[in-house]
Amino acid sequence: EEQYLPIYMSEVEVECLLNSPKSSSKIERRDKAMIEILYATGMRISELVNLKLTDIDFNRSVLKVLGKGSKERLVPYGEKASEALSIYLNDRRKSECKDVFLSNRGSKITRGAFWQRIKIYIKRENLKSSISPHTLRHAFATHLLNRGADLRSVQILLGHSDLSTTQIYTHIAKKRLGEILKKHHPRG
Repeated sequence: EEQYLPIYMSEVEVECLLNSPKSSSKIERRDKAMIEILYATGMRISELVNLKLTDIDFNRSVLKVLGKGSKERLVPYGEKASEALSIYLNDRRKSECKDVFLSNRGSKITRGAFWQRIKIYIKRENLKSSISPHTLRHAFATHLLNRGADLRSVQILLGHSDLSTTQIYTHIAKKRLGEILKKHHPRG
C-alpha cells in the first residue's frame, strides 16, 4: 500500500477536526459521523462510503468492513463514534438506499463529495492543507502505536494483508517517541 511517510496529524489536530462540524446543521452532523467513524476505525474512504446499514452491529459496536481484495474484517468503534452515528441515523432520511452515508440528494455519498466536505473543516480550523481523509487512517494507526498498541493488532484493524505495510507507522511512532522523550524526559 503506501510506502511513503504520510502527513502526521497530532491528537490535538484530530480533536480540532472532529469538533469542527456544527451540531446545529444536518449536513455537518452527517460529516461528523463520517469523520468520527474514520478516526475510530482507521477505515479507508472507499470502505466508509461503501458501508451498508446491514454492516453495523449496534449492540457490539462493530462494523463489518469490505476491504481490498474483497476481504471482510470486523472493526470495533468507540463511544464518540457511536454517539455521532446514532445522531446521524436519526436524521438520515428514510431511503431505499442501503448505504449508510447519503448525499443531500439521498443517494450514496461519493469519495469526492466527502473530500470536499473535509476541506471545509480543514480551512475552518486552520489545519495543514495537506491533510486528506486518508490522513485520518494514518492518525488512527500512529496514535494507537504511540499509546502502546502492538503492531499485529493495528495490522488486523487496518486490514493490511502484509505486516510490512503496517510497519511504516512504526517509523512515525518512533520518530514521535523520540521527540516526546527529548521534550519530557528529565535528561532528554
